[in-house]
Amino acid sequence: MLELRLNCVLLDHLILQLVRSTIRVKSLISMKLMPGSTQLLARCAPLVCAVAAMTFLTADVRGHFFVEQRDRVGPSPQVPGHGWLAEVYLDIPDASAITLLNAEIYIADRTPDFTFKTTYIDFPAGPSDGALDTSFATIGDFLDDYVSDVSDPSKLNEPFGNFVIRFNGLLNVQIRDSSFEEYGQPLLIDFATQAHGGYRTRIGTTSIYRVQNSAFVGSPFMTENAVLLGLGLFPIQITYLQQYDPTNAANNELAGVELYSWHPGGLPWPAGTAMSDPRFGAMTVTPPDVIYQPDEIPLPTKGDFDGDRHGDLKDMQALQQCFGGDGFDIVANGGDASCLVFDMNEDGDVDLADAQLFTMSAAGPDAYPYLKGDYTADQTIDLEDYQWMQSCWTIASEEEERGSLPTGCEWMDFNDDNVVDLGDFEFFQASLPIAN
Repeated sequence: MLELRLNCVLLDHLILQLVRSTIRVKSLISMKLMPGSTQLLARCAPLVCAVAAMTFLTADVRGHFFVEQRDRVGPSPQVPGHGWLAEVYLDIPDASAITLLNAEIYIADRTPDFTFKTTYIDFPAGPSDGALDTSFATIGDFLDDYVSDVSDPSKLNEPFGNFVIRFNGLLNVQIRDSSFEEYGQPLLIDFATQAHGGYRTRIGTTSIYRVQNSAFVGSPFMTENAVLLGLGLFPIQITYLQQYDPTNAANNELAGVELYSWHPGGLPWPAGTAMSDPRFGAMTVTPPDVIYQPDEIPLPTKGDFDGDRHGDLKDMQALQQCFGGDGFDIVANGGDASCLVFDMNEDGDVDLADAQLFTMSAAGPDAYPYLKGDYTADQTIDLEDYQWMQSCWTIASEEEERGSLPTGCEWMDFNDDNVVDLGDFEFFQASLPIAN
């Protein structure tokens, strides 16, 4: 059974947008592709088996699993990611290896036996999507030297048996294609897992799908989508349970796990079990350049005086000390050059415009705020964001529009009056970097 975590309020909001604007929600995720290629992740039916995976629903409105903005941990980096950090829990007792949930409860208060890094989730590596349990003498055989930065290499020699691998990363969600009739926020993304055991895919705090035991559901394949109400980096976690069944007593004699995503053209290696959708292309193993680790999150470029990754009241105190007014060149007048972190619009001073922009982008501890005007969530306000401002444009006199801005357009509503109009455009102009 899927772990259903629908947010009904958000679902109603999405359906309202679909009805009012006849939007066919498209799904886009940042991937390394040829220029102009489409990064569209297919919509699939929930509870689909490997055979039925070739048939896709075309209905525009359906239930989805929502990932909220509060789960976002950072803006999109300007460099590719390097993949996953995995935790391995060995020697899971047979009673706890019956289902994924049992195994998750067992490891909840335990530390992993070792960790490693990997670019792809594809074990055993290569075109095969699984192998007999008896094919592996050790856990190292299963990982097939396809790992790096192993915390305790001696653990690779442990006998093959019941274990859990938990893959952690940050998923980069970005708009990369403008060839569709309607695109933008929210984004619908689709992942799938082929695994011989139990597994779960979680984005943010939402489980997109969970299989307790592939033998119970009769297929190792599961695919499902999520609606992300924002752009940038979101935590993603893939948990895999290996149930050791060498005699096939539990009808689960195979081992292997692969994580797929939809994108055209596929990948040269590892290929995994490639499936193809006639509209969107091949589904192949998720590439590493969309997966990041926390130390790859870019620091805020503006407003974070004390370097704690967010602008808050402590930074506001520093802004007051740095305030010079319109046209006051801080550096030329012997001021602290570090005050330039508050020059939000990069015009050489710290004035009321900068103070207002700081207030808009500030957040509490442990939060990573959106920057007003930064629709694309790349920590830069530019002409690409202006294009989105045009699509968010509303007329102040249209009362029916108030309180119903499309998802993402709230970041263009600078004065928080629930419309995007000339008043917001003035703020947007003030926040654009000054050309040198």
